[in-house]
This record gives sequence, structure tokens and C-alpha cells, in this order.
Amino acid sequence: MSKRSIVVAVVIAALALILGVVVPPLFDSPSHIAGKAPGAWQETGQTPAYTMQLRHTSGKEYLVTYPRWQYVDEPFELQGEQLVYDGGENAMNHAVTKISYDNGSDQLTISDTGGEHVYTLSRVARPSGIVGIMREVGGPILGPRPHPNVLIEAHWATEDGPVVASATSSQNGRFSVTVAPGRYVVVPVAEGDEMIVPDSVVVTSGTYARAKPFFSVR
Repeated sequence: MSKRSIVVAVVIAALALILGVVVPPLFDSPSHIAGKAPGAWQETGQTPAYTMQLRHTSGKEYLVTYPRWQYVDEPFELQGEQLVYDGGENAMNHAVTKISYDNGSDQLTISDTGGEHVYTLSRVARPSGIVGIMREVGGPILGPRPHPNVLIEAHWATEDGPVVASATSSQNGRFSVTVAPGRYVVVPVAEGDEMIVPDSVVVTSGTYARAKPFFSVR
């Protein structure tokens, strides 16, 4: 090999070494959780199993609905390979909640500050849940009619069971919640002296059961 060839080979090797050390930090690989987390997730090994809804809003911001801890959307921020919610000192449960993603098992883990409450969730390809129209019967108007702005709660197994999901009926009385397969009692929350008439439904995997709760008024 000529001296010139040796010099060229050394230069190429040096450039390869420099690129191998310098370039990767400049072009960090995207976070797995950023692209994989959005969607519906269901707890594993829990009865009842709560469902988490996770969606990306913009940039590093995400909204998470996890009824085990909160029935409303909570803002999470992407920090490295975790989604983090800092609820502050007065937040319910624990101040900081973290969500991590395992690429090998395609599962999420959500935990509180001290790690005392940790839950693993698997992806739901076809979510299941409950849909319906909240109605009111009786009173001076004949026939059933849609009742808007009513809080609807899905109780696990019985009317006294834990509330695993909730929604507010729309202007036309419609409501929808995402829950794991199982038996639920759908209960409208009274606003006054209405008589509550719940409805019991069985949710099967990948389907939405139809519930018919209503108020009976004088």
C-alpha cells in the first residue's frame, strides 16, 4: 500500500470516529413515548380495570384522562422518556404523576411521587364503552325528552360500586364513556328532587353498550 493510500485510510478512519462521537448527540433519536403513548390504554391485573385516554395536543403537551385519579383531563408534559404532571402542593392524590413507556412490551406505567401507587396499562386496539341518551319523563310535557347537562356515572358491577368513568350529557342528551369490558350500572346524578332511574349494561370487548338512564319528574 502506498503512503498516500495509508494517509487517506487514516483520514477516513479519523472522520468516522469523529462522526460516531459527535453526530449522535446532535441528532437525538425521538422519544418512544412521544409517538407511542397517544390512544386508549387499559389497566392490567386490576378489577375493575380503569381506562386511560391519552392524546397529544401540541409540542410537548399532552392531555390525559385517568378516572382512577381524576375524571377530567390533566395536562402532562414530555420530559425525556416520561410524561410528567405536576399538580402542585394542593393537587388531589399526589403532586407529581409520571407516565413511562416500555417499548418491548408496548405498555405504559403510571405512578405517583413516592411510587406508592403504580399501575401498568396495555394498549387497547378497539376501545369499548357505553353510549346513550339521557332522558326525562313525566311533568307537564308528554313523552320522554332529552335532558342536557346531566352528570352520568358508570359504576362497576352495582349501583354502589366504584365510579370508573363519567360524562356530562350534551344539549341533545347524548353521552359516551370509555370503559373496560364488564357489567356496569349507569347512574344519572340528580339535580333536585327527580327520581333517578339507572340502567344496567354489559360491555363486551371492542363494543359500546347502549344505556337508557332517565329522570322521572312530577
